[in-house]
Amino acid sequence: MKNELESLKIINTEGQELEIKVVSIIETSDKLKKFIIYTFDDKVENVELYASKIIESNDSYELDAIDNNEDWNFVQDKIKELLK
Repeated sequence: MKNELESLKIINTEGQELEIKVVSIIETSDKLKKFIIYTFDDKVENVELYASKIIESNDSYELDAIDNNEDWNFVQDKIKELLK
């Protein structure tokens, strides 16, 4: 992983602004789906990782839950690769 993580500000469903640290952005080989792996921690080591699906619409992006096993398995495999 990188030594410093890029920060993004997001707005959650309750309208609160949160800052996340981007670990990686990945996409499927067919480039039809994108996912973000992120954390809320400032540290680079021993962080809790989260993953969401990226949905693009009208020049903006939404983060959504990963809602099927195929996508979740893909993301988990990519996280394992990052941790090596």
